[in-house]
Amino acid sequence: MRCTAEKDIAVLAQCIALSMECSTICSMLAQLMSMESFYAKKLLSICAEICSNCATECYQHKNIHCQACAKACEACAIACNKLLT
Repeated sequence: MRCTAEKDIAVLAQCIALSMECSTICSMLAQLMSMESFYAKKLLSICAEICSNCATECYQHKNIHCQACAKACEACAIACNKLLT
């Protein structure tokens, strides 16, 4: 997490928390999808929501790493929503 190396991490607290939640749910979803788990589809909407919220939060910060994270989270949310349809 590049955010934790910033001088004023208090400003990035929500960004850091959402990024950690987002990476956790994405990893868990990828594992379940690789097992063709019945529950993977149920987690897609949760993953899309967390990724979308993380993207929104990260876009508020001008750091290069936050902008890159926001783009990746946005792409993940779009991919999850496509899989839901």
